Amino acid sequence: MKIKGYKKYKEYNIFFIKKYWYTFVIVGFISIVMFVNNINDTIKKGEEIDTEYPYLKTADTVKGIVINATKVITGNLLRVELSNGLKTNLGWASNGIYNPIEICDFVVVGDSINKKMGSDTLFIYRSGEIYHFLLAKRLNESSR
Repeated sequence: MKIKGYKKYKEYNIFFIKKYWYTFVIVGFISIVMFVNNINDTIKKGEEIDTEYPYLKTADTVKGIVINATKVITGNLLRVELSNGLKTNLGWASNGIYNPIEICDFVVVGDSINKKMGSDTLFIYRSGEIYHFLLAKRLNESSR
């Protein structure tokens, strides 16, 4: 069974592709360049933020009042700026006896944070209460 007009349609498509192949190549090349450029910009922006907000390490000392706290959705991280000008990324930590249990949801503006050099314990002072988290660790998981 032959389809009426199929041969003409097929010939037209081949003619169209042969005539405009360079246009397809140029559009494809531009699209690839734009995609790669977008990825590079995203990577550079992430590196700049990591430089501005370095991850809190055991060797670091931190003491100050939180004046700005921004949660990073991917990875449950919290970027904080303290009253002494220090900017840091708290990373992740959780303690099952607090609500919320994740440090990224727990710390709020106005909290006082203290961490001694060589320790992985982070103390948070709020309304006369003392809360503690261990960097990159889960505490009291069974209490939930």
